[in-house]
Formats: sequence, structure tokens, C-alpha cells
Amino acid sequence: MRSTQSSPTAPRTMWVGAAHTPTLAAAIRTAVEDCSVHTAVRSANPARPQRSRKRTPCTTGSMAQRTQARSASSGRVTVERGLRGRGIDVQAGARLLDVEVLADGVRARVRTARGETRTLTARRLLVAVGRVPVTQGLELAAAGLATDARGFVVPADRDRLETAVPGIHVVGDLLPPPSLGLAHASFAEGLVVAETLAGLRPTPVDYTAVPRVTYSSPQTAAVGLTEAQARALGHEPAVRAMPLTALAKGMVHGRGGMVKVVAEAGGGRVLGVHLVGPQVSELIAETRLIVGWDAEPADVARHVHPHPTLSEAVGEVLLTLAGRGLHQR
Repeated sequence: MRSTQSSPTAPRTMWVGAAHTPTLAAAIRTAVEDCSVHTAVRSANPARPQRSRKRTPCTTGSMAQRTQARSASSGRVTVERGLRGRGIDVQAGARLLDVEVLADGVRARVRTARGETRTLTARRLLVAVGRVPVTQGLELAAAGLATDARGFVVPADRDRLETAVPGIHVVGDLLPPPSLGLAHASFAEGLVVAETLAGLRPTPVDYTAVPRVTYSSPQTAAVGLTEAQARALGHEPAVRAMPLTALAKGMVHGRGGMVKVVAEAGGGRVLGVHLVGPQVSELIAETRLIVGWDAEPADVARHVHPHPTLSEAVGEVLLTLAGRGLHQR
């Protein structure tokens, strides 16, 4: 998207939000899809119409200083490069000042990270600033339950997710952090409660080992710790990364991307994996097992990955961390 001073054409969509929230993932996906308008054109063979892509300018604005605030910096740069490559103007660290609804769209004023005020116009404005617990109609007070200042119900027993009222458990959007508010994490919380009520002793949810996926384009997926988080917890991390374009399948996709692995130095266990690229949401399950089982690079490096696939990058990086690098050191 361009400012109204520099372009007479109103862009199609702009959105603003807190870049690390799950809600924003949907906004990114909608905005990216909306920015690419497909038109059919005639080919030499009428039975096989071709498709061309016409790009409509978009702007994304986020109060977070960077997109993908939970991701490692190299992955974040890859995401921003991919968005800009699709004609999306990324304004990380921007603050929305005000919005005016027009007859044919919206006009918004934003303050950029550099302190400049820009006026932007668009047909649509998507807002994704996070999510809040939905407690309306639950009559929590009547059940003896209280919420914190943000509306969450804080469990008295984190392992069993049981509240201060015996027999009442809480899951999903009602749980405060470190609960992630993601569907698959909430499902795992529900299993903990169900097994607890059945008299079993379930394993508490390890939120660090819960995959986090953003269905943007390019997609991002992560599990475990970032390099900075690992250092903050006292680890001495060894970090290796590999671009997906170094692989045959990555070259076929032609959309960039990367695999980054954070492990304990000296061949220690894998602490985190961060992925950016096409369909990396399908790769995260393997790395979730690696992180969740405290596997070391050497444990995984001896397993063969199919060729040609994007998953080969995971194997290559782990080979390198195990001291057996083929194309890296």
C-alpha cells in the first residue's frame, strides 16, 4: 500500500494488529489472499485456460516491533521478505491513530516506527489485536469462580487445570498464559481434564513443545525455544540454519524459506526448531517429536529423509549439528 500522497489508486486491503497473536494469522492469510487477484486469460488451447496474477497493493501494520515476534530473527526477516515480495508494505512497529469510514472504503492515520505520520486509504481495514476470554453466560460468579484483571480464570492446580473450586476445571480461551489459546493446545488441555476426571494421572501440557503455526504466505512454524530464550534459560546453544532453496524441492517451489535448529552445544538435545516456507505446517510434527523427546541431533541424523522433499532440510541441519554435515559445517 502507498500513502494517499504518492498514489491515487486506493489499495484493496490493509490490516493492523499485534503480530504474535493467533488472530493475526487469520488476518495475514485473508490479507495475502485478498492482495492476489486471479484473472483467467485465453491460451492457444481453449481447453486449458492459463492463469495470470494481478497484484493489488496492501499494507500491514503491527504494534509489535517485528512481525512474528515469537520467531527467531532470521525467520522473521524471511517472512517479511516474502510478504514484501507479494506487494505487501510491512510497517512493523506502527501505531494506528484513527480511522475514518468513507463511502468507498476507509482512511487511516498511522504513526510509523520512525515517528512519521502516514495517511493510508483502502477498501477494507482488518483489525487483529488479539483475543480475550469468552465468559458471557457462563455465570462464573455463581459457581464461585473469579477472573483476573484480563478476564482469565487462573487455575489453582496448573497440572490438573483445576480451579479453586474443587471439581471445576478450566481449558482453552479461559486459561491465562502460558496457555497458547490455540485449538490444538486447548484440545490437549481438554484431554488432561478428561483423564483427570476419569481417575488417571495425565501428563501436564508442555506448552514449550506445542507447535505454533502461522498460516501466512510464506507459512511459519515453530516449536521449542528460540536462541535468545535458550540463552536466557542458561543454555549454551548451537544454531544452524539452511535455506529451502538449497534443496531440489525448495527450488521447485521457488518461494524461499528456511529451517533453523537450536540445540545444546556439543551435540546436546534439540531445544527448538523454526521453519519458514511453503507448507512448513506439515513439517512441524516431526520436529515436535524431536523437541518433545529431548532428542539429540545424532539421534535423528541417522534417519533417512525422502527425496525430493522439504523435510530433507531438517535432516541436513541435524546432520550438521551432529558433526556429519554434507553441505554445511
